[in-house]
Amino acid sequence: QEEAEEYARLGPEEQQRRLRAIVKKIDSDADGLLTKDELSSWIQQSFKHYVTQEAKQHFNDYDKDGDGLLSWKEYNMQMYDRVIDFDENTVLEDPEEESFRQLHLKEKKRFEKANRDDVPDLNVDEFVAFEHPEEVEYMTDFVIQEALEEHDKDGDGFVSLEEFLGDYRRDPS
Repeated sequence: QEEAEEYARLGPEEQQRRLRAIVKKIDSDADGLLTKDELSSWIQQSFKHYVTQEAKQHFNDYDKDGDGLLSWKEYNMQMYDRVIDFDENTVLEDPEEESFRQLHLKEKKRFEKANRDDVPDLNVDEFVAFEHPEEVEYMTDFVIQEALEEHDKDGDGFVSLEEFLGDYRRDPS
């Protein structure tokens, strides 16, 4: 947002100069033209850069002891102001609490999957994988499994068209 406002304050010549510089970066084959693939690649790179920077900032906020590692406890304290430890096998009676328990267990599973070394805490790169698993190759299977679990309502291991469309097909009235 700040960059857009700064850009709007520039004179037309400076705006054109900056646009040319950006186009030059995007034009990977240097033919003077931008293709859909070049634009798509640039957008994906820009998004990945943005989410990585955002996750790194969150990491610094969460890593209260400043040791360069984020424990599950530190994460819980930052997110929930307390350490939460749900039993994986105990279903809660209150539907709202049970829903929260399920979400928290998924979150813990993602935290554990993002961890790639023998240290129980996450380093900054692992935290990026935790916050944005879709952006990290080693988390691909986890992302697919999570999507399958979310959409496979009848638990048969497959996602039917009806299950996939789910909420989109419900009558709004």
